[in-house]
Amino acid sequence: MNAYLNAMRKYATFAGRATRAEYWLFMLVLFGISAVALVLDAAVSSPFSQSTIFIGITYLVHFLPNLAVTVRRLHDTGHSGWWVLVCPVALFFLCLQGSPGANAYGVTPAGQLNDRDDGRERGGRATVGPLTQLNLTEELERLAQLRANGSLTDTEFDVMKARLLAKGA
Repeated sequence: MNAYLNAMRKYATFAGRATRAEYWLFMLVLFGISAVALVLDAAVSSPFSQSTIFIGITYLVHFLPNLAVTVRRLHDTGHSGWWVLVCPVALFFLCLQGSPGANAYGVTPAGQLNDRDDGRERGGRATVGPLTQLNLTEELERLAQLRANGSLTDTEFDVMKARLLAKGA
């Protein structure tokens, strides 16, 4: 539900990135809301007229947030938001894993910390040891930027910072 609410709060934010989970959870909740709207429309319809008021309002309210979260999801995979105009290709990109680390569209979203507890990077290659000083600095800067733009609360920042510093030690 947080992914849905986050996408609705960023209804007109086309810059930045959205995780795969954020995108698909938003779509799942939208599907559920649409199903409820269809049932309500069927309940208020008469035998002589079909009502589409609830589903119409649902799609009208969700059009811009849906477009924005889709563009941010494409950004997470390293692709331009304009790919949304080529639906089959965009659907393929939406299923891909996001690019690790920062890309041309911003830093890694808050939920995608580069956790290396299992000793593996995202590409599947084993790491030589703990986080390097450069990686640690980059991750701390990324967390500070997420806190500055409001994506992380101070408490979340402190917890993630402590976890990173414990790994780096």
